[in-house]
Amino acid sequence: MARTIETSIDIDAPIPAVWQVLTDFDRFSEWSTFILAVEGDVTPGNTVKVRLNDGGGEVTMKPRILAREAPRQLIWRGMLGGSWIFSGEHRFTLSPLPGGGTRLSHSERFGGLLVPLLWKTLVRRTQPAFLAFNEALRRRCEGDAHQEAPLAVVGAR
Repeated sequence: MARTIETSIDIDAPIPAVWQVLTDFDRFSEWSTFILAVEGDVTPGNTVKVRLNDGGGEVTMKPRILAREAPRQLIWRGMLGGSWIFSGEHRFTLSPLPGGGTRLSHSERFGGLLVPLLWKTLVRRTQPAFLAFNEALRRRCEGDAHQEAPLAVVGAR
């Protein structure tokens, strides 16, 4: 049974500027407390090393890049013991807003036998980590770490 955690945030910056920050992996440690590092060639088909902290401690995964469609979408998929046991498809999608801003849709679709057993923990850890990442990205792109946060959209199903 697949389940998805979905978040989004509106950013007052054009898509190319947001994409630049989102894919400048060498500088993530300057602003992100969730995704700490992404190492490797982020080309579809390649495997990269992602170091993150979802609130439960630091974890390193090795997902495969499924799509990199600059400047709109980046998708990777990680597995634990095969997709039938546990998998996560992590997606960043940028879409235009009226007035030149950008909406970041940030989600992960979890699948496999372990999902029903882990779902409450996944939501408790992942959803706040996504929201914190989204807000940090917004602040980084807008250039002001002291701005009030706009409303974020959150969902888990």
